[in-house]
Amino acid sequence: MAPIALFASVYQFSILTDRYHTREIAALDALGNGSASVTSTLVQTNLLLDILSELSTQDLSEGEECDMVISAILKAQFPVVAAGIYSPEGQPICTQGIVRSGMVADTTATTIRPDVTLSERDLFVTQTVQTRIIAIEAELSPIEPPEIATDHAFLSPTTMAADADHPTYHQLANLPAPTARGIVSGPAGEDIAVLPVAAFDLRFFATLTSGIAAPPLWLTIVNASFVPLALLAISLMLADLLIRKMALDDINQLTDEMRAFRRDRDLPRSEPGPWDSSETEAMRSEFSTLSEQLLHEEAEAQNRLHNANILQREIFHRVGNNLQIIQSILRLYANDVDTPAERKLVERLALRIRVINLVHNAMHRSTDAPTLPVGSAVRQLVQGLRHEGLVADHIKIRENYRDVQLRVSRVYALCYLIVEKMDRLSRSGATHVEIDLVEEGDQAHLTIRTDVQTLAAPDTVSERLRQVYLHDLRATARWIDGDAGIVYDAVMPRQID
Repeated sequence: MAPIALFASVYQFSILTDRYHTREIAALDALGNGSASVTSTLVQTNLLLDILSELSTQDLSEGEECDMVISAILKAQFPVVAAGIYSPEGQPICTQGIVRSGMVADTTATTIRPDVTLSERDLFVTQTVQTRIIAIEAELSPIEPPEIATDHAFLSPTTMAADADHPTYHQLANLPAPTARGIVSGPAGEDIAVLPVAAFDLRFFATLTSGIAAPPLWLTIVNASFVPLALLAISLMLADLLIRKMALDDINQLTDEMRAFRRDRDLPRSEPGPWDSSETEAMRSEFSTLSEQLLHEEAEAQNRLHNANILQREIFHRVGNNLQIIQSILRLYANDVDTPAERKLVERLALRIRVINLVHNAMHRSTDAPTLPVGSAVRQLVQGLRHEGLVADHIKIRENYRDVQLRVSRVYALCYLIVEKMDRLSRSGATHVEIDLVEEGDQAHLTIRTDVQTLAAPDTVSERLRQVYLHDLRATARWIDGDAGIVYDAVMPRQID
């Protein structure tokens, strides 16, 4: 389409150029026809002036020869009303019909050039030839310019500067050759026609109405390109409309069916539409087959997932029951020990099992996913610690958990780490504890603030477990002395490859 539009633009440019050129030629012809009578008189007068100049050089004397020549000129089919030859002082030598004073020959002039005086109805021409003055007077027919001309004038290079009635013509700088005609642009942007006159170096100037001369080249190019580009745009719109109606409707319909299947699991229709093509019908058939296969596989996956969830819940219950059984066994052993040291060891073991059971319950109540929201698991754990009496009731705990997601194994380690810290703070006599867990870029930041000034010494088992938990979390941690108490600060990456 683009090459066709380009070819059409070039063709349209050629047509417009020819049209503008033809319009300019018609305007120039009309101006030439309107000024033809005056131009003819000027040419004839110039011819008679040459004849009289030649006779003057042959020492034509006064008398019958002179009168015969002048009478022949006046009786000829020329618009001359008077002609004559004068002395350098302006005295008539051979003349009829001209009585003008002030004609003095310029004997020092090196160039013989006629002096032309042109008015609306009269032409007066004088020329000095060998100390004699040749004079011709002629009548002019009125100029009948066409309607496209608003002003006109006959001017020569010598009279243009002296003419005050047509200042626009004085300022023209892009005139055509003296024997050529054309339309030029004036100083104010108006169109001015210039026609040559084959006499006295005159030219005919005429100011034209707007819209006669050819527009600028860039505007011609724009006009030539508009129609082809408009047709190209309309063709593209029609092609787009047809494509959408005949080719894209069934594709959009198939897209809607895919979207409906994704949202509601509705199987696509099997009957062809009025605009369906063989390609889209093949796509719809393939999509129907894939949809049925996907629904079948989803049903099997849902069944397996349901069985896996049942098995997972059963395993969680079994693990929880086993932990309770272990606690019961430890309580039985605590009743049979003989020494206080043995009883204390069994109670410590039972406490560890209770902690494991609390963490297990907190994780069991959280979302079943590869990653878990840490806040919900830790909140369940703190509630369990209070319920089991592992955290004293007088300790006020403020929790602030942002949406931090960690893998399940790391959530286990974080819960055990918080239990160890809560146990140590409880033994240290804390009354206020603040737990903050927030995201900082690609890291998770755990902060535990307390009002104690001195921490109780950890036992050997707690210290070893803390190292294991920090290693699983890939965390760096430290205790910091704050203004209101000691602060535990731990930073860990949120994701580990």
